[in-house]
Amino acid sequence: MDLEGEALDPRAVADAIEQIESLVASINDGDDARLILTNLRGGSAHISMVAADSPLDTLADGIEELRSGPVSPRGWTRDTLIATVGLAKVSTRRGVESISLRIGDAISAIDGVIQTNAEAALAPSSRGLGSVRGHLYRYTNDRGRRSAGLRRADTGEAIDLRFAAENADQVRKHLEQQVEAWGEIARDATGHIAYVTIEGIEPVAGPHEPAPTSEGRGLLGSDWLGGADPAEWVRMMRG
Repeated sequence: MDLEGEALDPRAVADAIEQIESLVASINDGDDARLILTNLRGGSAHISMVAADSPLDTLADGIEELRSGPVSPRGWTRDTLIATVGLAKVSTRRGVESISLRIGDAISAIDGVIQTNAEAALAPSSRGLGSVRGHLYRYTNDRGRRSAGLRRADTGEAIDLRFAAENADQVRKHLEQQVEAWGEIARDATGHIAYVTIEGIEPVAGPHEPAPTSEGRGLLGSDWLGGADPAEWVRMMRG
């Protein structure tokens, strides 16, 4: 990785390394990147690292694919796109004039085109009706912009919930509960849920929450003992 410029802000180097680690982890199914720093030279910053057992060609090919437009490159995830945007933003640090990655023989500039297309790929590109279930863990009202956070029960991912003022009381009421929310689901180019504009929300039993005993009352019907008195049936079973 090359950060070209003069009088670089040291935080630019730290931020760039952090984003590289996120990039590599994102194409390794979230596993630790296991980066090894092999060279670091100053002035402009030239950083060499080895990433063990990582399909780095996927990164190089994806960057060039992303240069052509706001797409989700083959082998990339939402986290890869987010890390790419983060790496591009290192250019806003003091002294940084350009950023480039060298992967094998490929040299890829992480410039404004890459950042713009990656951000566009992360933006909602399709909408449809549906519902999500999970733990409602956050509620905010920032200058009239209301939102909430839901952690999905099936994947664990955090989802942003948006809603109108008339639904605010219902959302607050179910905070820190397992809920089902339904409405318009906005997805990005990766198919990830960017946010849900909810029309309704209600509590549901959590994945580890037993149903109350009352819900089982009457399930076996009135003749499950064959007409025998329950007390007699118990004595018979005990011998």
